[in-house]
Amino acid sequence: MLASVEGGCEMTFSQEIVVPHENGWTTEAVEKAEREYYEGLEHGGSRMLAGLQQSANILRSVAVYLEKKKKPVCETLATPPFGRQAGMDTVL
Repeated sequence: MLASVEGGCEMTFSQEIVVPHENGWTTEAVEKAEREYYEGLEHGGSRMLAGLQQSANILRSVAVYLEKKKKPVCETLATPPFGRQAGMDTVL
């Protein structure tokens, strides 16, 4: 989600994590599966954050360009080709 804030734009990301398990598992088995699942997510999460940092750097460059052109940054980024019609689930 992209929102205008004083001095710029704020991007909010959220992710729902569901740990798969079967009915009849013991509490210990579910907890073990959750631990293993979250440990696996740590590596993927760090790669995702590195990608987000790269995206943030690109967006900063785009924002500087838009400001020079006197265009509203947040509104421009929330419309195609940057927004939903670009095939993204969230507005960037």
